[in-house]
Amino acid sequence: MSIELKEKGRWDPLKVFFKVSIAYTLSFFVKNKDGKKIALVGGNLGEKYEDNAAIYHNYLLSNHKEQVTAYWMYDPKTIYAKNENIENAVPLGSFKNYLLFFQADYTFHGHSLLYDIVPAADKFLFLNRKTIITHISHGIEGFKKILIQKEDIPLLKRTDYFNCASQYEYNLKLNEWEMPEQKLIITGFPRFDRYPQNQPPKEVKNILMMMTWREWLFDLTKEQFIDSAYFKNTTGLLEHKGIQKLLADHHLHLNIALHPFMKNLKVTLPT
Repeated sequence: MSIELKEKGRWDPLKVFFKVSIAYTLSFFVKNKDGKKIALVGGNLGEKYEDNAAIYHNYLLSNHKEQVTAYWMYDPKTIYAKNENIENAVPLGSFKNYLLFFQADYTFHGHSLLYDIVPAADKFLFLNRKTIITHISHGIEGFKKILIQKEDIPLLKRTDYFNCASQYEYNLKLNEWEMPEQKLIITGFPRFDRYPQNQPPKEVKNILMMMTWREWLFDLTKEQFIDSAYFKNTTGLLEHKGIQKLLADHHLHLNIALHPFMKNLKVTLPT
C-alpha cells in the first residue's frame, strides 16, 4: 500500500477513541425510528462517487428505499457530495459515521472498510459483531497477486462476503488466494448492470483500453517506473505490430484510460 493511502489512514487516535466510545454506547439506545435496515456504502476512499460502490448505492436508493436507508460515506475534504447532491451522504470520520457503523445492518465497500466506510476500523472492529460486511470489488481480478498488509488481516477476517465478477475470479480467490469458500459469491459487477443487454453496436470505431495498476509501483521514481516490467509490457502491447495493423486495417481508434494512481507520473505512452 502506498504512502498516500497510509497517510489517509492516520487519524487522531484520541479523537477517534472518544467518538468511537460515545458512538458505541449510544448505539444501544438510539434506534432507527422508521424500522428500516441501515446500509453504509463507500468506495474510492470517499474521494469520488463512481464505480461499483456508487452504482450500488444508487441502486439501493432507487429500488429499496422503503426497506433500506442507504448512506454514502465521503471524504470531508471533498465537495462532490454537496455539488452532486448525493442523498444520505455522511463525512468519513464524523461522529455520525461511527454511530451509523455500530447501528448498520450492512456495509458495502469497494476498496477497504478502513478507507471507504469507517476510519481506524481495525482498532475497534471487534466491538461490531452485528453488521454484515461485504466487499464489492472495484475492479476485475485477473492474474493479480494479493498483498495483505498487517492492518488488513482483521478486516479480511471479519468481512462476511467477497463478490466475484465471474467463475474464473471465484476460482482465483478460492484456489490461489485461499479465501474461505463460504465467503465467495458470484454476482457480476453493479456497473455492468447499466449496460443495455443484447444490443451490440452495428459498427465499432472506438476501443477503450483501461489500464490497471499494481501496489508495488507506488513509490517508484519516474526512472524506476520506466524500467519496470509493468511499463515495458504496457508500451510493448501498444507498439505491437499486430495491434497497430489491426487498428489501421479497420480504421479503429484506441482510447487509453490510465489508472488514477498514475496521475503523479509524467510518463508519455506511445500513440
